[in-house]
Amino acid sequence: MAALGKCKGLRFLSLNCHGINDGIISYLSRIIKGYDIVLLQETWLSDFSCKRLADISSEFVFFHTSAMEDKLSMGILSGRPFGGTAILIRHYLANRVTLIPSNNPRVTAICCTNKSEQNIVVFSVYMPYNDRSVDQTAVAYKL
Repeated sequence: MAALGKCKGLRFLSLNCHGINDGIISYLSRIIKGYDIVLLQETWLSDFSCKRLADISSEFVFFHTSAMEDKLSMGILSGRPFGGTAILIRHYLANRVTLIPSNNPRVTAICCTNKSEQNIVVFSVYMPYNDRSVDQTAVAYKL
């Protein structure tokens, strides 16, 4: 486990979930024990349903950014869910972590205050496959 005074030695896990469901929650619950910070992409969760992230482990707190809110606000849904990122951190780090507002549904970012050393900024970012389309290029420039 990382020392409480420093952020050195932190263990990270990153996973493209292709949607948070019971199978992914079970899988993460089994493997999360060896990590301090977990980065998730493609959670497919709304701001309302992101509470499912708490089901992964009671030893972690989470920060989540939904890519679904604009689509949900339009009313009728079509197609599959998409996007969404999250960062799970162990409770013992929570008092040293602050959310960095990204104003981008593809990014969740935190800053870990590191006593007497440089702070650590951690991002969970989801970028879809590059099909070189004009729309996708415009999204990349917004980041």
